[in-house]
Amino acid sequence: MTIIEFVSYLNSLGIKIWLEGDQLNYRAPKGVMNSDLKNKLLGRKSEILAFLEEAKSATDSSFEPIPSIQRSGELPLSFAQQRMWFV
Repeated sequence: MTIIEFVSYLNSLGIKIWLEGDQLNYRAPKGVMNSDLKNKLLGRKSEILAFLEEAKSATDSSFEPIPSIQRSGELPLSFAQQRMWFV
């Protein structure tokens, strides 16, 4: 099972995992986190930490704000708007 599949599996069980500094924290509904699942989580802790760090850095740097434009003149129509105007 890949790390993405494992994290998705935890999420489907209602287990939320997050980073606080360099620590991995989790919150699980009552009765969901058994000893077997906890051992799997601890066994893959380093992989999960690396995955969450990578996901955090990817979301921080990949989005750039959309620049605003002047609204003083007429704006061009989209193709869908042009079709509607034609009809």
